[in-house]
Amino acid sequence: MASPVAPSPTPIIPATNTVAIPVGPGTSSQTSGPVASQPQAGTLESTPLIACPTTKAGFALGQFDERSQGDFLVKSSDGIKFRVHIVVLKLASSVWQDMFDLPQPLTHDEPLSSDELQKLPTIELSEPSTTLSALFRLLYPKGKSQIQTFDLAFKLMDAYHKYDIDISGLVPFFSDLMSTWSIQANPLEVYGLAWRVKNADVVNLASRYLHDISLEKRDKDERVLRYSGDFAALSELYHLRLKRELALDSFVEGLPLSDYRCWSHKDLSSKETKKLRMASRRALAVADPKCQDVVQFFNLQEVFSHVACGRKAACQACEKALASSKDGLNCSKVNDAIATFPQGVSRTGEDLHTSRVHSDTQKRLG
Repeated sequence: MASPVAPSPTPIIPATNTVAIPVGPGTSSQTSGPVASQPQAGTLESTPLIACPTTKAGFALGQFDERSQGDFLVKSSDGIKFRVHIVVLKLASSVWQDMFDLPQPLTHDEPLSSDELQKLPTIELSEPSTTLSALFRLLYPKGKSQIQTFDLAFKLMDAYHKYDIDISGLVPFFSDLMSTWSIQANPLEVYGLAWRVKNADVVNLASRYLHDISLEKRDKDERVLRYSGDFAALSELYHLRLKRELALDSFVEGLPLSDYRCWSHKDLSSKETKKLRMASRRALAVADPKCQDVVQFFNLQEVFSHVACGRKAACQACEKALASSKDGLNCSKVNDAIATFPQGVSRTGEDLHTSRVHSDTQKRLG
């Protein structure tokens, strides 16, 4: 794969003021201001499930342990307890409003004994402690931090959807995962996550790094479906590839190549045309293609055969034209052509839904 040219580092999603970023294996640091961290990739299957640190009493260590003044106990699928405030959960989720529709005990200002803790209303949820810990922290005013793994991000998205929680409060904590660095390193994961949160700009940019990924391979298309949760996300990638292939012929035909051939060989042979298509496809497979040297960009030394008509001897006039060509104006023409070439997915699930609704409405009115 050709080395991608890094796009503008302008942040697409504003980062929060305090961000936890990894600085080495098993370590982290705090920094102020927006930063570009390096999120962990990993597939959903390969990411190990690590339970939250706990107290001796089996509570999640920290904000939701037994010393909390919460009036409700939530137990995770891996058996770890969280002492939470029922009003916070009810305000966040319409599902929890019904689930926790029980008589509320009085809030205790003093720490409860173990026997008293056992008497608090308790409910078990199907999510693991790592997901619930991050979820509860995001719902409370304090304790928020950037989400650092795609595994956790997708689990949180599933939980927010399951419990009918507004994701607008979650999206800002994905800014590290959807940073320029992360897009370049984990385009499939970022594409799926951006599709879920309907961020069209990030969807477009991430899709530009997927041109040379074999979507036909089962693991690749399954990952797109799993990350995005929407078949339309995969369909749009295939649609983009079709548009690029259909546009390739007109792109090749419009290339300013006359300066690189002698007058006797202005027309390319079928073999040269095929090689030029392949070279153009490779050159355009990067995220942000820019032509600074036409000969190198299209590998014309390899594309052109330089063979005179009907003879095996090389055409010296063609070789001379190729060696003495001036690229300035031609590079500008090539870059103008690149600017109109299909580069990224331009629609998200929301756009497709709106388009279908509009189409259905037109059919009914028609």
